[in-house]
Amino acid sequence: MGRILVIHPHQGFLDMVARILTDRYEVQVLEHYRPAETRLATGAPYEAVLCGLSEPAWAIRIFEKAAAASEHTRLIPIASDLTQLDWFRDQWNSDAPRKQNYGSVGQEWLPEHVTVGDIHALFASHAQEQAPDAVGTQAVND
Repeated sequence: MGRILVIHPHQGFLDMVARILTDRYEVQVLEHYRPAETRLATGAPYEAVLCGLSEPAWAIRIFEKAAAASEHTRLIPIASDLTQLDWFRDQWNSDAPRKQNYGSVGQEWLPEHVTVGDIHALFASHAQEQAPDAVGTQAVND
């Protein structure tokens, strides 16, 4: 069972994501960035780290730590809209060493006004990509 870490300031959002994914993943949810940073410092990799962008500097730190622990960790921003996501992508990509060391971020993302279908699509498409006999992949919100 893969591990997923979700950081977002709204407990309702966290509860929904955890409820949907706990049957297939070990889901850890946190409302604050600092405990997430501490948890990531243990070095145990996560399959995916989803992080809200309300404090972009913290989100960057979280994603850097997650990527440093494992190059296979999916870094998934949680954005209020495409404008916020695009701004965050620009901030991430503006640091050439970071982009070179950790790659791009934001190809996959989750909207703050999420539906059960959004979450299933995000994780189902990844499962299909990982399957050796997968014929195609499901579209993710973009």
